[in-house]
Amino acid sequence: MLGALNWLIDQAGPDANGVEIINASLGTPHMNPGDIKSLHETINNASKLGVVVVAAIGNNGHLGGGNHSFPGKLDNVIGVGAIDRNDRVAVFSDWGRSYGEAGRRGRRKPNIVAPGVDIHSALAGGGYASMNGSSMATPCVSGALALILEEARSRKTSAPQHFVDALMTLTRYSDIWAYNDPRVGKGCVHLDGLVPGP
Repeated sequence: MLGALNWLIDQAGPDANGVEIINASLGTPHMNPGDIKSLHETINNASKLGVVVVAAIGNNGHLGGGNHSFPGKLDNVIGVGAIDRNDRVAVFSDWGRSYGEAGRRGRRKPNIVAPGVDIHSALAGGGYASMNGSSMATPCVSGALALILEEARSRKTSAPQHFVDALMTLTRYSDIWAYNDPRVGKGCVHLDGLVPGP
């Protein structure tokens, strides 16, 4: 995981391919302290270059809170949970507290949710199938961030570093979720408020 993230971040420099958003539809609930420190440093390096990392929160929600995955549980990563087409939080979608530097526990995770149940997805080797997982929801959020960034640039209304904050305002909350439900963060990504550029 660290090798792949570092390779992508290396593509973020001014003379490279312009990587600005990393979609990490992957994760692990367990890491040793040294690897967690290295992962945090990698994500911090990405942030300094203006790269945002979006990661699946994990699929162990049936075990209860606190079983969420790295890197999605890190406080400097956008962790994404999953809901179904009826706004029900997927039984597998994880939640818990963020993991900061030096093991500091922080805000609730996930940060946001998106559709992640019965998603028509491409398969390795060819073909398609309906799949479930927070990894299915994560690309929805990465794509939303790309659209927000494109709109901001086309209108020159805000600096690119503010597009994560903009994402968190383009959400909706469902009536079926309990007030302040820890499993949904700011709610479901919802771009109806995004005005397209010229």
